[in-house]
Amino acid sequence: GGQLFNRRIGRHEPRPVAIVDAGQRKDMDLQVISPVQDWSDLPDASVWPLVIDKLYDLIISHKTTLVFVNSRAQSERIARQLNEKHRESLGDPDTELTLAHHGSISREMRYDTEEKLKLGQIPSVIATGSLELGIDIGSIDLVVQLQSPTSVSSGLQRVGRSGHLMNATSKGRIIPLFQADIDDCVALAHAMFELDIEETTIPENALDVLSQHIVAEVAMKDWPRQDLYHLCRNSYCYRLLSEPAFNNVVDMLAGRFGAAEIRALQPRITWDRINDQLLPR
Repeated sequence: GGQLFNRRIGRHEPRPVAIVDAGQRKDMDLQVISPVQDWSDLPDASVWPLVIDKLYDLIISHKTTLVFVNSRAQSERIARQLNEKHRESLGDPDTELTLAHHGSISREMRYDTEEKLKLGQIPSVIATGSLELGIDIGSIDLVVQLQSPTSVSSGLQRVGRSGHLMNATSKGRIIPLFQADIDDCVALAHAMFELDIEETTIPENALDVLSQHIVAEVAMKDWPRQDLYHLCRNSYCYRLLSEPAFNNVVDMLAGRFGAAEIRALQPRITWDRINDQLLPR
């Protein structure tokens, strides 16, 4: 919850918080499905043709499908192979089954892909973590995760993109890409059912991040140094930040080590010590 500075008594006090139990557990239809019957007998010694076939069947049997992969290269390659298979199946060289979505694609192209999925103009998207959080992409029937998700919380977040209504069932399928991956996929699926997410560790007193916030605040307006210190202390991460540690960061940003031939240490702000004000440069 962090703390708030109480000017009347001159110290920080814990911020009041309320922990709310929604009292409802969302239904989840989750399966780990293998793309092969026998991992020791792969056609052409590659699992990918069978993975593409499995993905294609899942996509055409659902209205909207979101496929998560763990790399941008996979996103591009899988989208291309699925589109080639779809065009060959329909005999239409211009049809599109899916599009890639990842951080290396321009913002405009990502927005266009999101809109096409939301409006039902394409039935699927192959994404990295770029669509895991916070973007409105409309109703999703199925989420497919290729290879084990990186964590239980990430797996829940991704599968939760389907069936977004409170009373709807989130439907997810996890596809292992190699034999040793099966154990991870099954263990993570079990943990997802149990909602056994990883413990969240909140970093405290990260001075590199603090310096960025100080520069950002001072860039917007002049700050009395002590007021900015109390503002930073309001954050839970910096509730125990000492004033000398804060002052050392301010001193660094004001050019204490500016003579060093390191560009990152060049002064970013001015510390008016007479009036104890922080000013932008």
